[in-house]
Amino acid sequence: MIIKSFELEKLKSNKSNIHLIYGNNEGIKEDIIDSFYLKNFNGEIFSEVFDKMSLNQTLGDESTPYSFNEWDDIIFRGYSSVINGAFSFEFTVPVNINYNFDKGRINLFATDTISFQEAIDHSDLIIGGTSNQFNSDKEGPEINIFIDDINFISGDEVSKSPLLIVEAYDQSGLNLTNMNSYQKMIGIVDDTTTIYLNDYFTYNKDDYQRGIIRYPLGDLGSGRHKIEIKITDNYNNLSSNSVVFIIGENNRLNIKNVMNFPNPFSDNTTFKFDLPQEDQSIFVNLEIYDLRGNKVYNYTHTYEFSPLIVEDIYWNGNDLNNYPLPQGIYIYKLHVNNLVNGKKVTVHNKVFKKLWLEYFCFFYFF
Repeated sequence: MIIKSFELEKLKSNKSNIHLIYGNNEGIKEDIIDSFYLKNFNGEIFSEVFDKMSLNQTLGDESTPYSFNEWDDIIFRGYSSVINGAFSFEFTVPVNINYNFDKGRINLFATDTISFQEAIDHSDLIIGGTSNQFNSDKEGPEINIFIDDINFISGDEVSKSPLLIVEAYDQSGLNLTNMNSYQKMIGIVDDTTTIYLNDYFTYNKDDYQRGIIRYPLGDLGSGRHKIEIKITDNYNNLSSNSVVFIIGENNRLNIKNVMNFPNPFSDNTTFKFDLPQEDQSIFVNLEIYDLRGNKVYNYTHTYEFSPLIVEDIYWNGNDLNNYPLPQGIYIYKLHVNNLVNGKKVTVHNKVFKKLWLEYFCFFYFF
C-alpha cells in the first residue's frame, strides 16, 4: 500500500486488479512506491475482505422499509505487520462465496504503534470463479476450549459469569462467511442454547490459519454446565469439541445488576453494579480487553466505606495510552473483593464501541 501524508489520513492502493477465486491461497503484498510515502511507519494493519454487495432491507419499524446494498459478506479479516510502510497478508478464499464475477471490497485501517498515527483506505477487487490449483483438504479444524483462562481443564470451577476462550487452527483457514447458519462458528450451551461466534473471532497477527474466540457467557447459574463448539474451515470441513465446567457458590460475593450504559457507546460509558450491603471495604478492578486479548483499559479503586450501588466507573473508549480505540466489541472483566470477609466475584461481559454516522461520513468507508 502507498501510505501518503497523514494529513489526509489515507492509504492509497496501486492494486485495483486483484482477482480472488475459490480455492486460491491469496497473497496481497504492497510496497511503498509513492514519492510521499512514510517509510518510518511501523505498526499493524487491520484488513477486511468482503464478497460482492448484498441487497438488504430496513426493518421498517419506524418508517417505510427500503432496500439498500452493502458489503456485509465477510471473507477474511485479520491483522498484519506494517514494516517501514509496507505490509502483506494472505488467506484462503472460502467455498462459500458468490461465484459470479463482480466487485468485492477490501477495507484497511493502519496504526503506527510508536507514533499512534492512523491511516485508512479501501480498494475494490474482482471476486468469482473456481481455481484449478487449490490443495485438497478433508480435515476439519483443531479446536481447544478454555473457560476464563488457558489453564482451564474440563471439569474445573470457573467464575460467576465466565469467559469462553476458543483457540482454532486449520491449514486452510477458518470459515468466517455468513452464508449458511450451520457453517458458522457456533457454541451450544447445555445442549439447548446456540451462540453465533463469528463476530468474536480474530486471527492471530500475520497468521491466516490460527485464531481465537473470546466470548462472555453471561450468568448461567450455579452448577455443572457444558459447552460444545462447532467450527468449519474454508472448505466446509466441520469439527467439534466440548468441555464441562462448574459455577460454584463457595465464598462468592453476590453482586447484582452488572451493566454499562450506554451500550453501544461512542464517547463515554459508565459501569454499574449493586453490592449486597453498604459501608464495606471493597476492592474493585475493571479490565477491558480487545478480542485478541490485549488489555486496553485498567481501573482499580478501593472503597473504605462502599456505597450500595457502585456507579462511578467511567471509560472514554481510549486505550492505556489515552489514544482512541477503533469501533468494535470489547470484553470487560470486573473483579470485586470484600476485604473484610474475603468474599469475591469475577464477571465477564461485552461492551460495544460504535462510531456514529458523522464519523463514518468523515472517513467515508470504515
